[in-house]
Amino acid sequence: MVAAAERQRVVEFWRVFRQATTLRVAGDVVAARASYDSALALNPDHGDALYHAGGVAFQLKDYAAAESHWRRLLVVDDSNARAHVQLGALYSCGLPGAPIDLSRARQELQRALALNRAATGPQVRLGEIALLQGDSDAAAQYLEDARQTNERSVTAHYLGGYLHWRAGRTEAAREALYQATVAAGGGRTEASASAEGQTRRGFRPLLEAGSDGPLTTHWQGRLVDFGPVTDVTMQDEYESFHRVTKALQQKFAPGGRTEDENQ
Repeated sequence: MVAAAERQRVVEFWRVFRQATTLRVAGDVVAARASYDSALALNPDHGDALYHAGGVAFQLKDYAAAESHWRRLLVVDDSNARAHVQLGALYSCGLPGAPIDLSRARQELQRALALNRAATGPQVRLGEIALLQGDSDAAAQYLEDARQTNERSVTAHYLGGYLHWRAGRTEAAREALYQATVAAGGGRTEASASAEGQTRRGFRPLLEAGSDGPLTTHWQGRLVDFGPVTDVTMQDEYESFHRVTKALQQKFAPGGRTEDENQ
């Protein structure tokens, strides 16, 4: 009798889980969340259910629930790189109401990178976080590693160029910005730090607005039609981006102070 009940529970779990997946792929996050909750009531430790339940919770701006699901996933499987990636993206997305903790974000993404050295997304996001923390040397290394892993990484080229510009390396900055425009124009970018596990329709567990990091929105969508990259256009671009960076450093720094005030 017990065995029959257990078999029925397993059958019902997979029915509800498949239903949740169908709804999530279709973009019906409200219904998908209800189905994932039902699936988790039947099997609280199922990894994919926890992972995607966190994703749809994020889509619905329930950041506490998203964090709880991904934390639970790490209790079940502490080597789950995707959960570390999502938590790193959550703590560094900068969306209204989302938790801001760059140090925790960096720790999560470093753990994800240790588990999967070939992943470009964590490298890029770590470079962005290091930049926001005023750790230029670490930022440059993460971004160079990302560029080596994926030469089409728009973010790695763009931020790398910014660091060259800030250091007075005009030629290197101009070339990096040019490479960023080429990569963007090719219509291919690296998988973002939160794009792990996206479906065939490209649905990401995190909101698109937060998936690529707070700095990315400055240039995202503009580089395709940037025009000729010259010393003048490069200078204008990075001066504008520098103002954005300084404002975000203040937003993300503990106590509202920048951690890079000497730059």
